[in-house]
Amino acid sequence: MKNTSLALLLVPVMLLTACNGSKSAEEFEISGTLADYPDAKVYLERAQPAGFQLVDSTKTNGKGEFAIRHMQEPGILFNLRLSNQQSLVLDPQKDKLTVTANAGQLSQAKVEGNAATLALQDFTKRRNDLRSAYAVESRALNQLNRGFNPEGWRLQEAKADLALSAYREYVRAFADTTKYPELAWFAVNNLSYEGDLYYIQQFVGARRAAGERSDYLDHLEQQVADVGANFLQFEATDFISADVNNDSTTLSSRRGKVTYLFVWASYCGLSRMESARLSKWRHSHPDVPVEILTFSIDDDDAAWRKALQEDSLDWQGQIRGLKDWSSPEIQQFEVDNVPCSYIIDANGVIRSKNATVMDLERDYQKMIDKWGK
Repeated sequence: MKNTSLALLLVPVMLLTACNGSKSAEEFEISGTLADYPDAKVYLERAQPAGFQLVDSTKTNGKGEFAIRHMQEPGILFNLRLSNQQSLVLDPQKDKLTVTANAGQLSQAKVEGNAATLALQDFTKRRNDLRSAYAVESRALNQLNRGFNPEGWRLQEAKADLALSAYREYVRAFADTTKYPELAWFAVNNLSYEGDLYYIQQFVGARRAAGERSDYLDHLEQQVADVGANFLQFEATDFISADVNNDSTTLSSRRGKVTYLFVWASYCGLSRMESARLSKWRHSHPDVPVEILTFSIDDDDAAWRKALQEDSLDWQGQIRGLKDWSSPEIQQFEVDNVPCSYIIDANGVIRSKNATVMDLERDYQKMIDKWGK
């Protein structure tokens, strides 16, 4: 497991517009009161995949009251920001929104006006809570020395992995269930393009097929292409290796079926969660034409064999690299984190990366239909 930055870059660009007369049918209006914030600037920013762009501003009066209007652009979220960098992301949808907050607690504001913004607020709060929980566990892990305290490090690493997994699963679940496309795009942009590459790849494909268009989808699609530039769509180089029974195993022997290559380590908490899930799925679906090949980067043969037994990884195709991270069998896949996985099609072409076992359980038939021919 390696830490992944989850922060959005703020990129302000000045473009001020006037706000006079009554709100038109194509505009939205945001008004409200910011307690203890008189005669102060309030900025309106357009949410973009890489940050926020300033589009308008206003000032509060002596009572902290303000009002601002802007043209609603299809599928665009907006951010309300104060000079003290407190901010609040909104989905105005040509409505009138009312914001009530303390100047130092804008993210906790009471917002009235539409259901989309309330859903966005709920998502943002939960996302921030889960992000903070992961940051706490990750900092605690970084303070430990694996060499001096291997057991404490392992336990803390498992806590950090669980916190990261909770964050990822929540963001995915929200994106999959919200009825507002713009909120789904915004949510997925909070995921790691590396760690969630398969999910993002499938998300973009499904949204494109549904006719959705947005800068967020363009950005996500480009990130998938950038992350996989050196291995996606390439034919995997064959390798031969001895498995746990010292039998020769090759990648090419899996040709004709979709192969799910799982790279892991016995000392990694998230790896162990995934390996246990993978074993359960494999034993529940023995006849599914998907080859499951596991490759461990363990430098401790006994620890690897013990984990295989504990997690019931007992089918043919359990391999341990002899040079851990530098094992030549996985160099072509650019492995820099575990656990990770790769989907290789029936012709040996690498099609995706980091499909979780939950993805496999949900999509295995789609994988077979798409990549098994």
